[in-house]
Amino acid sequence: MKEVWKIALRSVLVMAAATMLTMAFASAVLADIEWLGAVMTIVLLAVVFYVGFLEGVLQGRKDRMYQASMQRQQQERGIEPTPEERTRFYKAWKGFAGAFLAASPGILLSAFMLFVAPESELSGLLTPVVRLVLGVYLGAFGWMEGLMPYAYLPLSLLLPAMIGLGYTYGPVFYEKMMKQIAESKRRRRRRKKKKTVPEK
Repeated sequence: MKEVWKIALRSVLVMAAATMLTMAFASAVLADIEWLGAVMTIVLLAVVFYVGFLEGVLQGRKDRMYQASMQRQQQERGIEPTPEERTRFYKAWKGFAGAFLAASPGILLSAFMLFVAPESELSGLLTPVVRLVLGVYLGAFGWMEGLMPYAYLPLSLLLPAMIGLGYTYGPVFYEKMMKQIAESKRRRRRRKKKKTVPEK
C-alpha cells in the first residue's frame, strides 16, 4: 500500500501543477473571443493529459526496472526478494489505484453533486468548490453548463485514468529502452572489432 501512496502523492503534484497551469492561462481560456478560449482549452487539456500519461509511464517503467533488477539477482545469486521488495514490483493496478486515490476528493465531491438539487443553496455553495478542485477543466465548464452537475463526475475521472493508463505502458517503454541499450552495445562491439582486425 505504501507504493500506491507514493504514486498517489506524485499524482497529486501533477494534478496541482496542471491546475496552476490552467489558472495561469485563465484569461486566455475565458477570453471573450470564443475561438481563442476553445483553442486554449483544447491545447491546455492536451498538455495536461500528456503530462499525466507521461508521469504514469515513468512510474511504471521505474517499477518494471526495479522488478527486472531483483529478478536478475534472484537468478544469478539466488537472492530471494523480500515481501517489502516485492511490493515495489510492477503491477498494472498500482497506477490506477494511486491515481484514483489522488483524485478521490474530486471524484467523491463530483459524485455527491449528482444528488444535490441544482437550484438549492447547497449547490450554490459547492459549485465553486468542485470547479476549483477540477480547475484543469476551467475552459470546458462554459460548454457543459447544461450538463452540470452531471459532467463533473466524468471529468473528475479523466486525468487519473490517463495517469493509470500511462503506468500500464511503463513496461513497454522499459523493454524499448533495454533494446536500445542492447543495440548500442552491439554497435560499440562491432566498431571495436573492426578497429582490432589487422589490415592485410
